[in-house]
Amino acid sequence: LAVIVLAPSRLRGHIVFLYQLLSMLFALAIFGIYIFLVVAGSLRGAGWIVSGMAVTLAGGVVQAVGRKGNPIFWSFDSNGMFHLIQMAGLILIMIGLKSSM
Repeated sequence: LAVIVLAPSRLRGHIVFLYQLLSMLFALAIFGIYIFLVVAGSLRGAGWIVSGMAVTLAGGVVQAVGRKGNPIFWSFDSNGMFHLIQMAGLILIMIGLKSSM
């Protein structure tokens, strides 16, 4: 983050984009590794972890689409919906981590 702050203003947008791109590629590589572990059957909790990552990625799609739904109890924007969906994904990932110990 210090690179972003210290960079000239004309380069900050590019640096943030590259950071986000590298983060997404890293997450997709980890997702692929866990899919391989599920197929190979070499890690017990890998299926839970893959399902949690898939739920989190689906939450990212909801956030990117950005539609506002009908309020049930509260009215959430796309960012709020992403975080609600991501909570379910993190619970699945924690179950996977616990069962792989």
